[in-house]
Amino acid sequence: MALFSLIWAALWRRKARTVFTLLSVVVAFMLFSLLAAIRQGLVGQLRDVSASRLNTDNKVSQGHKLPMSYYDKIAQVPGVAAVSALRLFHGYFREPGNTVNVIAAQPGPLLQVFPDLRLTPAEMQRFLGDRQGAMAGPELARRLGWKVGDDIPIQSDLRRTDGQTAWHFHLDAIYKTDLPAFDQHYFVVHYDYINEALPAGQRNRVGQFVERVADPRQAAAISAAIDALFAAGPVQTLTQTQQAETLAYIRQFGDVSAMVLAVGTIIFFTLLLIVSNTLYQSVQERLTEFAVLKALGFRSTHVLLLVFGEALLLNVGGAALGLFLGYGITRAVRPTLETILQAFGLTFAAVLAGVLIAVAFGLLAACLPLPRVLGGRVLDTLRGV
Repeated sequence: MALFSLIWAALWRRKARTVFTLLSVVVAFMLFSLLAAIRQGLVGQLRDVSASRLNTDNKVSQGHKLPMSYYDKIAQVPGVAAVSALRLFHGYFREPGNTVNVIAAQPGPLLQVFPDLRLTPAEMQRFLGDRQGAMAGPELARRLGWKVGDDIPIQSDLRRTDGQTAWHFHLDAIYKTDLPAFDQHYFVVHYDYINEALPAGQRNRVGQFVERVADPRQAAAISAAIDALFAAGPVQTLTQTQQAETLAYIRQFGDVSAMVLAVGTIIFFTLLLIVSNTLYQSVQERLTEFAVLKALGFRSTHVLLLVFGEALLLNVGGAALGLFLGYGITRAVRPTLETILQAFGLTFAAVLAGVLIAVAFGLLAACLPLPRVLGGRVLDTLRGV
């Protein structure tokens, strides 16, 4: 306890210096948290997509629609176990900050393509039989305070035939799943209900077809067979596994891991210089005090514990606060970024890595003033007073 009191007193010997150094550590680890969350948002998607699902998009661009008439032809391709048409649009619940990504689909086929989304028999019957019905992910329902039976108005930029942009749904089910958090934010509604309410020029079009194949080893052959069906048609398709599509999406951002590593290295190298300089100045000012401690019978190991303790308390304490604030920031911005970075978030592994980095940098920073602490004799130091 006495040792900790000495470390604490030494840290606050120069309050302004300690505060500014601590703020540097906090900011560095806040940035580390954000970089780790961005990397997870991109790379994390690869680990969570299924090898047994294919995505069929417009070959020109994913933003272009496909005819709904393609559905029956895709369903007849050998090896396709189930297929669902999806039409996505963005909206919000009551306030613009309460964003909701609406997926208009055929409920039965969708649940066959995504067997990971589980409903109770009662929820299944209610959802399938209600054209205005919707099912929501558990995280989405928790975030917006929904419960089964609620009427859910969604305001969007998708206009109905009557010119209205508000869509009203009945929350019939909150599905359960073991999938990662970003798969727990879906809001699924009936495609037919949306399609019939749209102006004639926007009907019978979808954004994507999603297929579940019986044998993932045949995914490439099945993808080629689907695209061959429409190769000579007015709207050609591009079918690929979800893993391939996710990888192509990530490559648009370059080598994410390398970029995060480069930026992180610069940040932490700068941090190491700042903390090392602070400790060196602190130790330089207290050389006489260390000599007095040794004269009173303290061993060199006790003095080393003071120096290393000061470095670790400053570095690890600042890192803990920075990681905590970084976690809060990632939680706050996640609803905004989840449409782009679906797996965005600060993982336990990233937090653990941050703590280990803080410990390592604390030990390294403490090594710089060690020659000054151990090099001089007690008598010589006291003579210089």
